[in-house]
Amino acid sequence: MKEWLDNIKQAIGEFSGEASAYFALKGRLRGRVTIGDQTRENTVTDTGIKAIARALCSPVRQSGRTLSPVFRIEWFAASTSATTPTPKDTTLGGSVSLRSVEQVDALGKKLVVTNFVGQPEFNFTWRKAGLLLGDGTVFALCGVYEPKTDQVSKTVVWEIEFS
Repeated sequence: MKEWLDNIKQAIGEFSGEASAYFALKGRLRGRVTIGDQTRENTVTDTGIKAIARALCSPVRQSGRTLSPVFRIEWFAASTSATTPTPKDTTLGGSVSLRSVEQVDALGKKLVVTNFVGQPEFNFTWRKAGLLLGDGTVFALCGVYEPKTDQVSKTVVWEIEFS
């Protein structure tokens, strides 16, 4: 994740604090979610953008060296809520199932989050899918209509790119 943040920081250039970084990021994070063979656009929330801005301005330091940013996508979630996703969302709403994020790859200014949802998991019709930060707030989400039963597994690939 640090490499991804470093690439974004370099692309943004000079900024003076979290508010400045937030405005440099706003509207420039694009993404899509692929579940099986269906690809959908996603929304990076205001909370997600603020978390990135905070990480750009205040990485974790120990003994004078930077270890990792204060930014972590911890959870993949699916929900029964059919409300339209907005940048202001902080929760998915409805009944939510979560699991730890399995894999996060940084490819230049693109972040790719991959999860495999097995047959016994998340067996309901997904209406929203999201990535959550360590504190449980929504980083990114999208509206879906994805029936899931114990007869199928699903691979979910989330791509978020700074442009």
